[in-house]
Amino acid sequence: MAANRDEYFARAAAALAWWRPQPSNVPMLGGRDVDSNGTWMALSATGRLGIVTNVRGARAQDPNAASRGILVAQWLNTTEPGSAFSERIAAQGHNAYNFVGADLRGGEWF
Repeated sequence: MAANRDEYFARAAAALAWWRPQPSNVPMLGGRDVDSNGTWMALSATGRLGIVTNVRGARAQDPNAASRGILVAQWLNTTEPGSAFSERIAAQGHNAYNFVGADLRGGEWF
């Protein structure tokens, strides 16, 4: 499986490593967006996987919108099912994105 970090190349990023986004208690393995403390792809120690890609040109980009990389950290730090998570994040006001989430222990993909 591969995911492309599709942000601007000049944006600071940390390499693949185990880390904990604040205020999470769940360790995750992935690259890290140093600017927003999010990630574009990560796997949690609890068996959840999250991947986000940006959608360019779908509508005007809001420069004040929250980072989409936070969505991966939120998914890895929750125990809610994918359907509830999807509904909740859809209302958070992020710029356009694609999100893939999995609970590998529970066999759920969305």
